[in-house]
Amino acid sequence: MKTTITIIRNIISLCLISFLIFFCWKHEVRNTHFEEAYKPYRPLFERLAEKNSDYQSLSILDKIPLRREILKESKSLSDLGWSQETIATAYIDHLQIKSPENGGLDLLKKDLKETRIVASPAFNKLWMAEKGTSTAQAKHKLHILLNTVGLQSDLSGQKKENLQFLKSFDDSLSPDSSFWQDLASLVQLAFPDDSLVEDKTFNRHMHQLRYIISAQQATWVRQHFAKEGESDAQALAFYLTRLSDDSYSLTESARYHNKVGISRDANGDLVPIYADNKAQTNIKILVNFHSEFILSESGHFLFSLDTENPTTNSIVNSASFNYANQNDELHRQLDVNTAKIFDPDFLVQTLSNGDKPFVAPDIKQQKDKKNPIYSRDGKSTKQLIKAARKKFKKLLNKYQKALADTSP
Repeated sequence: MKTTITIIRNIISLCLISFLIFFCWKHEVRNTHFEEAYKPYRPLFERLAEKNSDYQSLSILDKIPLRREILKESKSLSDLGWSQETIATAYIDHLQIKSPENGGLDLLKKDLKETRIVASPAFNKLWMAEKGTSTAQAKHKLHILLNTVGLQSDLSGQKKENLQFLKSFDDSLSPDSSFWQDLASLVQLAFPDDSLVEDKTFNRHMHQLRYIISAQQATWVRQHFAKEGESDAQALAFYLTRLSDDSYSLTESARYHNKVGISRDANGDLVPIYADNKAQTNIKILVNFHSEFILSESGHFLFSLDTENPTTNSIVNSASFNYANQNDELHRQLDVNTAKIFDPDFLVQTLSNGDKPFVAPDIKQQKDKKNPIYSRDGKSTKQLIKAARKKFKKLLNKYQKALADTSP
């Protein structure tokens, strides 16, 4: 009996030992795989270990999980496209280190998450450090931006996707931020001589990024300046009162943003089809030329990725960020010609409207008071835009006067 018990005990002991050996072997294999996968990022960790006094003061047991997390985060940033030099100087050198028991791992994850928010302090450190003085460097930097925003395929126009894009921008990023001028300069450097119209996936997504930016900017104005029950027009007017008069313009042509559907009646005569079955005029407001707002006559922002007030008019006459600095040939190359070939399918389909496409008036048509499609109530498109612009200017003057009256 004792012999049987002894044998059983020996078998159990052997099983336990075998399990421990197997467990240790598996752990070692996983550790070896990890070290091999993250080998390129060891210099980044070693930089931190050498420079960061807070890390140096930790115990060996505290250092082990932090080391693994720092290696993972370095790889994550590299996968987005940031260079190792940028990661070293703009991320590793700025990490706050605490022991795991004091929230050190959570702090590292929070720091990494912030780098994925465009215009956040952590992102800006990386953005400023990454080189962008040549065409190749500018393109690489723009690739990083697309990766950060999450634009990996053509825009779908779906609300869930649009909301996800909005989450990739910092709440402090205003339409008049210098970040937008920096972006425009990068695009101009990256795509010389009308090269943006070349049929490439990268070029296509750079064009579509303009719609995401316009969505971010219009949403930002709503969130920061719209009071309950107020219109987008009121929110925009309130925002513009905070800017200098020379930083925004109400006079740029809105011809492209007053498209009307074209059909024929039973007699074969041309008849207009208005977006959302509502005849109204849209105006354009620019901030530092790059940031574009399109306002409907009823006071709504028009941008194709609107998650709050989506309409056909929003898509047909959508705002889109301008990469050029002014209304010139470069503007035509970067901001006008690209729409003809790179617009997403949902926008193209809405514009085509079956066999009754929404089309902008040409220069002659917009001046014609008797045009069967573009005139209304005896007024040309140009006159209608002028009247709508005057109405918004009156609203803006009201806000400016109210601000002046409350100033000390």
